[in-house]
Amino acid sequence: MYPGQSFEASVVYVRAAKGSGIFKTVADTVIASFAVIEPEKRTDTISLDVLKNPAACAARLAWEKFMSVLGSLAGLSLIFLVLVDSFETTVLPRRVTHRFRFARLFYRTTWRLWRGLALQIPRGKQREAFLSIFGPLSLLALLIAWVSGLIFGFGLLHWSIGTTLQAANANPALPTYVYWSGGTFFTLGY
Repeated sequence: MYPGQSFEASVVYVRAAKGSGIFKTVADTVIASFAVIEPEKRTDTISLDVLKNPAACAARLAWEKFMSVLGSLAGLSLIFLVLVDSFETTVLPRRVTHRFRFARLFYRTTWRLWRGLALQIPRGKQREAFLSIFGPLSLLALLIAWVSGLIFGFGLLHWSIGTTLQAANANPALPTYVYWSGGTFFTLGY
């Protein structure tokens, strides 16, 4: 609200921290709307209509907490799986025998696609040359897939725990965190 603007003519938004409690009356909401509440954690914008219904606000806060935990677990799982797969593929001196490996899935899928493209080329040196390119390109593509998984995993983790960013908007979305994670991974932002 701007000074001199009537309360009825405007839509009031209150920035409230996650888990900071529910405004029980409209009077508390009006008083809080004039103050800026800036906690260290990520803040959410909640409209006055939601604050009139404490049950809806409590349900929203519970849902956000659940999604934060779910996003954290998903991010940590992705990071763990990428690191384990990269270690097993590049460093482990023996053959890995468990059922799922990302590198195995990656190579089986990309080889089928590459072979399908190669079958479109007439037999001879051109087809053989095309097939011989697969090895080096697939290694680079696997490294890119691992790096992308780590960047997305760390972006998802930081988004879900609400890491404070110096962003243009007050509540950055997941793509902003993924961009920040990529800049941190490649040290371009420093």
